[in-house]
Amino acid sequence: MQKLYIIGAGGFGREVLGWARQCPLYGSEWIIGGFIDDNNRLIGKQIHGVEVVSNLEDYYISGKEVFICAIGDPEIKKKICGSILNKGGKFINIIHPSVVLGHNVQIGSGVILCPNVVITCDITISNFVTINIGTTIGHDSYIGSWVTISPGCNVSGGVVLKEGSFLGSNVTILPKAQVGAYSTVGAGSTVLKKVADRTIVFGNPASEIMKR
Repeated sequence: MQKLYIIGAGGFGREVLGWARQCPLYGSEWIIGGFIDDNNRLIGKQIHGVEVVSNLEDYYISGKEVFICAIGDPEIKKKICGSILNKGGKFINIIHPSVVLGHNVQIGSGVILCPNVVITCDITISNFVTINIGTTIGHDSYIGSWVTISPGCNVSGGVVLKEGSFLGSNVTILPKAQVGAYSTVGAGSTVLKKVADRTIVFGNPASEIMKR
């Protein structure tokens, strides 16, 4: 049986541990192997009964394990996952049993779908996407790789979230709007039409605060 290693032993990593233990594949296809975290003070410590086994650089990939990345920042997530992929590591998906999936939903690898997420129909979720608790994704939407969506977001139909975009908690994206690559939408904001690449927006309606 394969061992699952969770990359990131912070708050979200602890949450993902809980969701992983509730997945149907836990105990049948894989068990929890441990955490990997670059905070060397954590190595050897137990978190909810699971050891922090190594930092990223020192971890040796045997080919008998699988990974999930519990890091919210899209650019950091991309860098860390890239290093594991380059070493031959394999990522799985963590899809909580409470998630609702409609017809024709395409899901990539390394995806985390947290409790009470609703994915309606005719949607593409690319690789290494995180969709947190209670978020809804409307029909005909496209979610690019490395996107992170925080709890309680409402992504309407026909929306495009480009690679590496980040939505704070309780964001609303109106129908057919677009969020640019590696842009951030601040918590509680409403996007009416389009957010440019590498831009931070906030408010209702969301307006530009700064370029990244």
